[in-house]
Amino acid sequence: MIKKLISSAVTIGLVTLAGCSGNSPTPKPIPTPAATSWGISLAADSYSLVTNQQVNLVATVTKNGQSAPDGTTVEFDASDGVFVANGKTTASVATSGGKAVIVFTSTKAGTFTIRARVSGISTTATLVYKEPSSSSELAIYSVVPNQGPLAGGNQATFYGKNITTPVDVYFIVNNNSFAAQIVSVDGGGVSATVLTPQITGVDTSKGWQADIRFVSGVGTAYEQTVTLPGAYQFLPTSAVPEIYQVFPDHGSARGGEQVTIFGQNFRSPVQVTFTAAGQTLDAQEVTVSSDGKQITLITPQLSVTPLQQDESATVTVVSGAGTAQEKTVSKADAFVFTADQLTPNISSVSPNSGPVTGGTQVTIFGSQTSNSGFQTPVQVTFGGGGIPEREAQVVSVNLHEIVCIAPDVSTDVQAAGVTLPFAVDVKVTNVDSGLNATASGAYTYGESLFISGNTPSEGRQDEVTTVTVYGSGFAAPLEANWLGVTPSQALDVTSVSGSEVVVRMPGMEPRLCEDTTGQYQITETGSGLSAEGGSFTYLGNTPTIFSIDGSSVTAANDGSSVISPAQMVIHGRNFNIQDPNGNVGVRITINGVVLQSGDYTVNDEQTITITNIPTPNQIGLTYATVDCTDTGGNAGTRVVGTPVDISVTNVDGGCADTLAGGVTYVPQDTTTCVVAP
Repeated sequence: MIKKLISSAVTIGLVTLAGCSGNSPTPKPIPTPAATSWGISLAADSYSLVTNQQVNLVATVTKNGQSAPDGTTVEFDASDGVFVANGKTTASVATSGGKAVIVFTSTKAGTFTIRARVSGISTTATLVYKEPSSSSELAIYSVVPNQGPLAGGNQATFYGKNITTPVDVYFIVNNNSFAAQIVSVDGGGVSATVLTPQITGVDTSKGWQADIRFVSGVGTAYEQTVTLPGAYQFLPTSAVPEIYQVFPDHGSARGGEQVTIFGQNFRSPVQVTFTAAGQTLDAQEVTVSSDGKQITLITPQLSVTPLQQDESATVTVVSGAGTAQEKTVSKADAFVFTADQLTPNISSVSPNSGPVTGGTQVTIFGSQTSNSGFQTPVQVTFGGGGIPEREAQVVSVNLHEIVCIAPDVSTDVQAAGVTLPFAVDVKVTNVDSGLNATASGAYTYGESLFISGNTPSEGRQDEVTTVTVYGSGFAAPLEANWLGVTPSQALDVTSVSGSEVVVRMPGMEPRLCEDTTGQYQITETGSGLSAEGGSFTYLGNTPTIFSIDGSSVTAANDGSSVISPAQMVIHGRNFNIQDPNGNVGVRITINGVVLQSGDYTVNDEQTITITNIPTPNQIGLTYATVDCTDTGGNAGTRVVGTPVDISVTNVDGGCADTLAGGVTYVPQDTTTCVVAP
């Protein structure tokens, strides 16, 4: 049964952070989109910046679900600061490929709202500029994995703080510099992933140690560079399994923690053991990546009693265990079962901002140094800057990472008269030992609402799709709308956190032929703050014919019968199996004549089999002819193969595709020259 879009006028109440959902109202039909539907979204390279830092703003514009025509004018305006192109707070930019790009900057700290407008609709993005300080200094804490082949092409992730785009990374080997390919930079500034370069001009039979030069904010006023001596080891490429690195390389003696082994040439089945304190223990839940470069596992239990000191472990991998290709590799001191009384050490917090009402899911990263780590149970508090410490809800804990929910400080803000935005300290305490660590000014309250994207970005019209909208500053109660129709469609919200809103995109009725695209609008009912962004496309209901098996039909010259083949198969996509009433979902037309429903079968959404091919007479076909001369030298004509069009129409919505000349009727006798009387 075709599903229908949820009724409009839905006001979303308080929603639990854990993703509780309620009963949805009875679905109602979605309104038909207006004849011309514009859409616009606005995204920035970064939303947290330092003064004089330039940032790219990209407005993506659509018209009727397609990229706007080149040359469409987008009007930008800013609450303060300037656009670099003209030094003003307003500017006009023409689109190219559906996008309009402009550069913004500010010489002073503050919160800035940038608006982009096209054809009567607009969207905004909020940027926060801060004065540079020691807390803005670039730092790289680790690179994972820290080994790889000289052939390059392996992913390596750098973890640190204040990493800002654009980024350049260079591996320096034998006094030569090799540039890495940048894969991604985390929006929170805590990580960057690269593809290692191929190292040339060196002896490939041995390994080489590489220094790394990491450049953040390349070519900007806030460019920073750090050099990591001997941070990466290039190894000769071979078919032998190799262990490059175990990450994380510390863990509890109680085991049960997920660890990844980076290397190469791992082949299933694989066995992994940890040897420490005179014991050899099997890892659990061992899996190997398809490219043979990673093994994930759960660490074994070394001891049920507290460890008084760290215990180093040798990690052994048996690749192809039990087969003729079995090979074993070990790495000494690859993992440490840590002493039980660890000291917390906070390296970074991501995301580092959110609304005063709390609810943002925050990850606290720990420094991966000896005898440091987070131990359950832990207590996390947010406070300082004029407000008391408030305890955060802890979601999960492992040795070097805590996931928590930022607490609500709205009443404290009102009582203290604090000006937004303001920074607070984040404090972590290992409760059993009382040892703690504080990251000063690590989290900022009062950042404005914005939408950064969503996943998935498309779905079928006849299905309900659950979509996660990403951003910052989300706080219940709120309303969510999809702007792809007129009027906009209220959506069912199933969960809300500070950085995510989960909504349900219902099916469309009636189904439309063309793709239908629209942005999301999130509005906090308490504060009235609203943001637009992201994009979701309902895929159109138009079928597509790719090819036809048996498209050459041999028939009698008088058009009375089909000789061969016995059937033909249409290959394509988006063929409706049934119509809304449960009847045949498609209509087949050959040469303009509709086939009877019993003459074909819709196998699935990609194939249709015609089991009773119509004769030329049934479709009103007259064979084409060419001039000829008979054996007596008389002029005449002979019949030849004649192509005809074939169409597939989805009954629901009347969407159709025609393959011109897709079927050719060939007379059984194409050699006889017929002379007119």
